[in-house]
Amino acid sequence: MRLYSAFDLHSNNSYLGIIDENGKRIFKRKLPNEAAMIKLTLIPFKSEIEGIVVESTYNWYWLVDMLAEDGYRVHLANPTKIQQYSGLKYSNDKHDSFWLAEMLRLGILPEGYIYPKESRPIRDLLRKRSHLVRLRTSLITSLQNIITRNGGSNLKVNDIKALTTDRVQPLLEGNDDLALAGKVSKDSIDSLSRQIKAIEKVIEGRIHLSSEAADHARRYDAEARKFFNRKLKNANATIAHNALAHKLARAAYYIMRDGVDFMPDKAFA
Repeated sequence: MRLYSAFDLHSNNSYLGIIDENGKRIFKRKLPNEAAMIKLTLIPFKSEIEGIVVESTYNWYWLVDMLAEDGYRVHLANPTKIQQYSGLKYSNDKHDSFWLAEMLRLGILPEGYIYPKESRPIRDLLRKRSHLVRLRTSLITSLQNIITRNGGSNLKVNDIKALTTDRVQPLLEGNDDLALAGKVSKDSIDSLSRQIKAIEKVIEGRIHLSSEAADHARRYDAEARKFFNRKLKNANATIAHNALAHKLARAAYYIMRDGVDFMPDKAFA
């Protein structure tokens, strides 16, 4: 008998649902997020399980890795696309596990890409950089508002971010409260800028050591090669290469931001 299973993963626990090849529900259980307990629970079904679905939540890494290392075929559900099949979900279901398992059984499960374990830390580091950039931007906007509201002038972003020269304090002199607000803001912005630069230095080193995506794409992907050759007709190889690399970088951004699949027709339009 073929079995299809899925985990409705939460922060501290998971709800496991298993159905057979006819869609009949044969097992359900709420489990703590403990690897040993999950492995033990799956053992009686292991030889018959065709696949296990885990939804792409913020904390899926450990569960997907554990299941894969234990020999299961793991599917990462793409949450941005599964709503189109919400009609398969029973209204009284408290958990999504049977819904996910049913989509797997029917062969309609929208899947996301399971990034290799070794590449995830750099992705988390990139997310941390984005987080720090957003914090710095909010501080810069707040400081600009203080300066404009109290002095009528407008200080440019690059002037505020300058690490070698403090162009903020002279604009807020004469009032101790405003001077302190400016100093606290400027110190925080400078600290974030240094942290962002430290992350960027590490990332640049990692990227330098990794393979060139544009080179590989034009060698092994027909659409990428066509795009490169079109550019090559009107420019030299370096410009064509950089254009392809730019296209791939933009595509990677949207893939990570929106959780979508790579779409060559849009990337190389």
